[in-house]
Amino acid sequence: MNKTAKYLSLTACALAASLFLSGCGGAEGDDTVAPTVAITSAASGSTVTFTFTFSEALGTGTGDPLTVDEITVVGGTVGTFTVVDTTHATLTVTATSAIVSVSVAANKFADVSHNFNTATTTASRAYDSGTSGTVIADFDTVIPVVGLPSEGGTGTITTTPPTGGTGSALALLRSGGQAWALNVLTATVPFTST
Repeated sequence: MNKTAKYLSLTACALAASLFLSGCGGAEGDDTVAPTVAITSAASGSTVTFTFTFSEALGTGTGDPLTVDEITVVGGTVGTFTVVDTTHATLTVTATSAIVSVSVAANKFADVSHNFNTATTTASRAYDSGTSGTVIADFDTVIPVVGLPSEGGTGTITTTPPTGGTGSALALLRSGGQAWALNVLTATVPFTST
């Protein structure tokens, strides 16, 4: 009977110690996996919004969450940085070039177990210029008069533009002679009220 009491006493102590460790965050210490981030983007005019999605919840201690100062931006001006929740954040950037890119280096954010990211993640986005692409004049409906110097070059309208183009295009060819530049291009351009 005495042995049973000792056995129950030890079992109760082991259970209490286990609960104590669990309550103190012992389970978090088991996580040794580094967090990662995926970066997606959307553009509206010259504003590009980057969304950062973390693989697990970030910690709230000093140095754990990602901050705007830890994001490198190229080709744009940093706007608003918003922490949406423990696994999402957004950054708006005003484009100053055709391509805007953001980068988060290694060791810039950590999960609740204080594991820091080990990889650099980068994303790029071409901003939306907001133009509809409407052509107000072209070489299919307007035949321009091209004036070139008398030697060393020709200017013609060709129906086979460079790769990637469609329709007719103005082709300039420098074939020798003195240095020159296109000096005259006259045409009647059919503008509409819009």
